[in-house]
Order: sequence, then structure tokens, then C-alpha cells
Amino acid sequence: CKAGVRRIALITGPPSFYGQHVFARKMDQRMNVVARFEGPFQRKTGRHAYHMLMHQPELKLDAIVCTVVMQAHGLLQATPNFESSSPAPILAINDSMPFMHLLPIPIVSVVNNITALADGCVNTLLSMLENQAAGQIQSPITPLSLFPSHIEYNKAFAALRQRGED
Repeated sequence: CKAGVRRIALITGPPSFYGQHVFARKMDQRMNVVARFEGPFQRKTGRHAYHMLMHQPELKLDAIVCTVVMQAHGLLQATPNFESSSPAPILAINDSMPFMHLLPIPIVSVVNNITALADGCVNTLLSMLENQAAGQIQSPITPLSLFPSHIEYNKAFAALRQRGED
């Protein structure tokens, strides 16, 4: 990865939520998950994860991935001073985090475009209905047409990313 991420801690919601389960499984397949925390979609899950991670410095984390922004808020609340851990791990979030550009730690987030998602679903369904009425075979649905998203990051992450490209 351009930012040098190899070892991550994954903070996620309960596996009974399908989206969380899929996201966590993809992270397991693509990254070296050295610590995992599952819990409610609340700040206390992030706070608990932070306290557990601070007792395991041998993990040498490159990033902490939160599948829920509230868990990331809890993680940040529990952190007295991220600058004291050098280098600070990247915080990756599966949603937008307000004011992340003001924080000195590297933060990156994937933000889903819900309006475009709804439009994509409606357009796909209408196309399927029109094709069915015309007796045509429907082409497969591509995930990118249904799940539009974009990446947001702060200055600290941009600096890491720039060093990775050099």
C-alpha cells in the first residue's frame, strides 16, 4: 500500500449485521489483521479497543480501521495524545468524520454516496423490468454502478501518501 500499511487493528460492529460482516471479511483477506474488536455501534467500543491496544505495544500497528464512525469517535476520545505514539497509526474509517482535517494524526475515510446509491438501485431495477418485459436477458449488475463512493483524507495522511509515492 502507498501509505505503508501492513498490520492493522480492526474495530467493527457485531457480525449479525451483514454489511459489517462482509467488510470485516474483506479486511481479513486483504490485510494482516493482528487485533480485532467487535461490539455495538457506539463510542464505548472504540474506547475499549484503544485501552486494549495500548496494553499491546508489540502489535506495532500501521493502522486502526473502524467500520463505524462512532467507534472511531470513541477511539479518539480515549486517546490522550496520539502525537506521543510515534509514528501515530493511520485511522481509517468507513464513513465521513467531521473535523478530521483539524486532527494531527493521519486519517482516511471512504464515504458512500447514498443519493447515488439510491439512484443506481432504481435505475438498475427499471432496466431489469424493461428488459424482462422485452424478453431480453439482463446483463450482470456491477458493484461499482450500485456503490459509488469517494475517499477523503486529512493533511497528515496526505503527507504519508506523498512519502509513499517518492
